[in-house]
Amino acid sequence: MPIDLEVKDKRRFNRRFLHQAVSFSCVQGKETKIWHLGWIENVSIAGMKIVVNRQSSVQAGDQIKILCLPRGAQHSHAQEAVQIQAEVVWQSRDGLEIGVRYC
Repeated sequence: MPIDLEVKDKRRFNRRFLHQAVSFSCVQGKETKIWHLGWIENVSIAGMKIVVNRQSSVQAGDQIKILCLPRGAQHSHAQEAVQIQAEVVWQSRDGLEIGVRYC
């Protein structure tokens, strides 16, 4: 039996489950602050949910830079990283999950 990986809910855009490692950092002016490690839990054409192991310093409204290596890329090839600019739109109470909207 095939598994439907699409998340059905009341959101405007459907989400797809994904387990992909990412790094992200808050952007202030032209510089980035502390880098955080996490993984993408689900993704849509408008945004994504990122889960982290430790609380991050980002808050709703912050602009962040997300770096993600495409599947199959070598970790030593940083030039292959996909860079995404996004805005944090929500954060869980424990600070371990954030929702972002692409800029």
